[in-house]
Amino acid sequence: MFDKRKNFKKKVIQTVGLCLALFFYLQYVQLVEIIHAFMDSSHSCSMVKRRNEDLSIIHYHNRSKALTFDLANIQFINIGKPCPPDQQIFLTVCIISSPENGDSRDVIRKTWASNSMNNKIHYIFIVGKSATTSISLQIAEESKRENDIVFIDYEETYRNLTYKSVAILKWSSIFCAESKYIVKIDDDIFVDIPALFNILLNITYPKVIVGHVIRGAVPIRRFKSKFFVDTKDYYRDIYPDYITGLCYAISTDLLQGMLDAANTCHILPIEDMYVTGILGYQAGARFVGNCGFTYTYISVDGWSRNHLVIMAHKYIPSQVQAIWDMRQSLFPKTTSWITYLSHLLIA
Repeated sequence: MFDKRKNFKKKVIQTVGLCLALFFYLQYVQLVEIIHAFMDSSHSCSMVKRRNEDLSIIHYHNRSKALTFDLANIQFINIGKPCPPDQQIFLTVCIISSPENGDSRDVIRKTWASNSMNNKIHYIFIVGKSATTSISLQIAEESKRENDIVFIDYEETYRNLTYKSVAILKWSSIFCAESKYIVKIDDDIFVDIPALFNILLNITYPKVIVGHVIRGAVPIRRFKSKFFVDTKDYYRDIYPDYITGLCYAISTDLLQGMLDAANTCHILPIEDMYVTGILGYQAGARFVGNCGFTYTYISVDGWSRNHLVIMAHKYIPSQVQAIWDMRQSLFPKTTSWITYLSHLLIA
């Protein structure tokens, strides 16, 4: 009897021990997963990740041809200035701008877009149609004067932003196909062009989209929200990973694949998620996240302290000019702080 009790007690202790070991093992696995998730998040300063191979994005909607792009219908009222054929353009910067934002375009031309990095960068503005006759006349004059505005045949609305971004893909594939990268950027942004140039120059992966990675975003179902997406258009409860639309760079080896996907993938008004998360996925894109692509506002003075910042947004024209003037007083005219410091160290 004593031996039976002893054996029973031993088995209980062994069972409890195994349960505890299993418990702590599962806790360890969960901790490792959390750490990996954090390291793979958009806060990683230099992250390369493949698209989720098990995510069947192509089945996220009912494939109605009436709700997909007909690329032939994306018409350019004015094509602006194509990339010069006699120059080896590395980077084409496409600035999304509203027709009435002439002041923003003027200050961008005078500040960060004045840096061509020895004719390696090409700048254009992408503008939709205005419903106001006076603004249409003003921008027509501006276009003749500057020759850097691409007009697309769509009304200027937030819900049409997806059309503007797909128009960038089409325009770039026709008029700047030899460029290594295409950058889409908003007109309320200040960007450190030399820093952006250097980052892209050092990427060795093919088929990349570079920017601030968003993970775990969910569709907004409130009808009055400008971000509203109906379940009939996108029934999933979570969006695929994507790059925020404030500023992202697309390697041109993705352009044709993304345009092909636009012919079959249902149009959604969430431009950045649709272009980078859905079209990019279909084209086989990798995401390269960089913490310098900020998602928040940085004060004018903050640009002198945050030396890893590549771009920030929500600026009015006078603030863009102020940031430019401040940085010009700190660094030589054609370099960012990164290249400036490297020159000092080499010297």
